[in-house]
Amino acid sequence: MISALYSFLYFNSMLVWLKMFEQVNFQIIFQFLQTLGILVGVFYYITTIRANQRNQQLQLETRETQLFMQIYQQLNSVDSMATWAEVMNLEVESFEDFLERYDSSVNPGSFGKRGHLWWSYNAIGAMVANERIDIRLVAMLLGPMIIAQWEKWEGIIRGTRDREESPGQWAGFEFLYKEMVRVRDQEGWTNLFFN
Repeated sequence: MISALYSFLYFNSMLVWLKMFEQVNFQIIFQFLQTLGILVGVFYYITTIRANQRNQQLQLETRETQLFMQIYQQLNSVDSMATWAEVMNLEVESFEDFLERYDSSVNPGSFGKRGHLWWSYNAIGAMVANERIDIRLVAMLLGPMIIAQWEKWEGIIRGTRDREESPGQWAGFEFLYKEMVRVRDQEGWTNLFFN
């Protein structure tokens, strides 16, 4: 009888032990599944954020390229080409001669034409300096025209900076000119199109 009692107690303690073991296993498995679900959610969230950041960057680059192309189309119009040629053909002997004949107070039409070109080049230079557009694209489409304008008017631009005490005026244009020269000297105009 005592052995039956021991057997019964042993069996009951084993059942209690097994029930506790099952509860512990289910709790561990449940906690593992919860943790796994949280990790999957975090991974999905991070992946989604990165994808959104890439999409935003691509949209920004697309908008910046569109802005450059709008400026380019404006500079490539028949009127702008005529303006470019007219500004290039202006005769200037000195800074004083320029002030007498073409300063904005004397000749607003000439000022408007120069300003149209120079401020457009200034804007493109700022975009290039901030790595918003590819310098090679600008060089392919506008390089020789930018170099010619700067080399023709550099003395006048520097004189204007001094007179107006505005050393940063057309800094983007100057930066763009230097970059165009660098690209031309490193790659040559022809190689830009075929590399």
